[in-house]
Amino acid sequence: MDILNRSEPFVVFQVDTPNEIRFYNRQSIIRIEYNDKDAIAESAQTLYCTIHMMDGTLVEGTIKEALPPEHARLYDYLNKQDNRFLKIYVNDDEICLINKSYINQVTLPDN
Repeated sequence: MDILNRSEPFVVFQVDTPNEIRFYNRQSIIRIEYNDKDAIAESAQTLYCTIHMMDGTLVEGTIKEALPPEHARLYDYLNKQDNRFLKIYVNDDEICLINKSYINQVTLPDN
């Protein structure tokens, strides 16, 4: 995720099939989905939400992030200036990185 949140306009990826190197404009990347068993910090906050994308897609999941107590709300995480992409856990090992520029709204589950 750190690579996607850098300030340089392009990111480089090595693709296996076909075997080639690709340069992607970070602003044009809408979302990236991948499988991983990330180690999550014990101090991570668990924030349940649904992300409503501009294309109508809904991404429901959990944001698991270690946040300082004074900025531990979903609102605070969404407004972090240094992150262009949000990391949301769709299930135990499926992660979706979402470009904040393509988000219409974020909703909380009914309590």
